[in-house]
Amino acid sequence: MKVKLGQIVSSVDAFNKVAQQPMKASISFQVAKNLKTLSEELAVYEQSRGDLIRKYGNENKEDGSFAIEPNSEELPKFQKELGELLNVDVDLNGFKQIKLSNLSKCELTPQEMASLEFAIQE
Repeated sequence: MKVKLGQIVSSVDAFNKVAQQPMKASISFQVAKNLKTLSEELAVYEQSRGDLIRKYGNENKEDGSFAIEPNSEELPKFQKELGELLNVDVDLNGFKQIKLSNLSKCELTPQEMASLEFAIQE
């Protein structure tokens, strides 16, 4: 299954919420496997995002952290590259959609459901 990296990033909180809900063991197992797959992609994303922040940001001399000031000339460049990164297609090998009926006991907002659209099969 191929999805945009941005879909993965926006689904993390909702997926973690689903993982906290009671469900049958077989569904719980599939959710856990999917979450592991997503976590691996997110780790690569966080590394790339951190690299962009270091590239376009300034180092805080006190603690060595990097940040991009909101009115920085570099902010548009950072936003452009981050947008390109979020638009990258990611192949989620082993990811299996979960039937909506298996999530009937999960309490999710419409926004959370929208972020999980790629992960749910009607």
